[in-house]
Amino acid sequence: MTGGDVAPMGRDGVTAMHKVFDWASTSRHGLLLFVDEADAFLRKRSTEKISEDLRATLNAFLYRTGEQSNKFMLVLASNQPEQFDWAINDRIDEIVNFALPGPEERERLVRLYFDKYVLEPATGGRQRMKLAQFDYGKKCSEIAKRTEGMSGREISKLGVAWQAAAYSSEDGVLTEAMIDARVDDAVKQHHQKMDWLRGEEEAQSLTPPPARATTTGGKMGFNLPLSSTPQTEHMIAPALEMYAKQESRGAPETHQSAEGGIPAGQDCRDTASGEAASSDSENKEKDENSASRPPKDGTPV
Repeated sequence: MTGGDVAPMGRDGVTAMHKVFDWASTSRHGLLLFVDEADAFLRKRSTEKISEDLRATLNAFLYRTGEQSNKFMLVLASNQPEQFDWAINDRIDEIVNFALPGPEERERLVRLYFDKYVLEPATGGRQRMKLAQFDYGKKCSEIAKRTEGMSGREISKLGVAWQAAAYSSEDGVLTEAMIDARVDDAVKQHHQKMDWLRGEEEAQSLTPPPARATTTGGKMGFNLPLSSTPQTEHMIAPALEMYAKQESRGAPETHQSAEGGIPAGQDCRDTASGEAASSDSENKEKDENSASRPPKDGTPV
């Protein structure tokens, strides 16, 4: 199956996913379940914008792959494995990386597709295509060196391009110059694609990060406002400074703190009670003054 078949299912994706795993679990001898372009529906739930239906399908996939099974082996293929959800990465037992073909692999691929799309049509069957005389082996080695960085698919398209060039020519003869021209076009197009890719990566690297959040958070999603985060060093610095002075002088002294003007060693509750008492006396004095003052409307007291 392919990952692109799952996204268009919508609400039916969950049911279809369970049916696939139910069918795989009925195998008597075991089977291989291969998912091509798996990143199409196994994307990160935290960062990627996916629909609720696709999210539900992904959750169903995670539910059915949470434990080991002796009924089937699951293989996921992707060109962008970094887009997998973290839960998917946790379920992967082994990663196999298929790198771009090296010099020897490229030469074997060039010879393979040259035989398939050029030599066989030119020497067998109706022989609708003809091939000019030149050193085929040397030419294949030369092309392998010029196609550095190209994938196997790009090299296979070279063989199709050579065949199309011969069929579209007036006499149906594929010359060495025609082969070189198609290789030049393929190399130029490959470099253009790489420039697009590098430009996209540079644009992403130059994109400014989002504004700094006003909360502190972690992977588990617990957030705390930064304004309420206690700044310990600012809270205890005055107390440590007073304690150090008292220790250096050998006797407790009275100091005014920078924060509230409370003498060192005095209980905050005493200060609070003193402030409350003074507030009560002021309110009482105001009440007495208002009581002794005659009313404004002239009513006798």
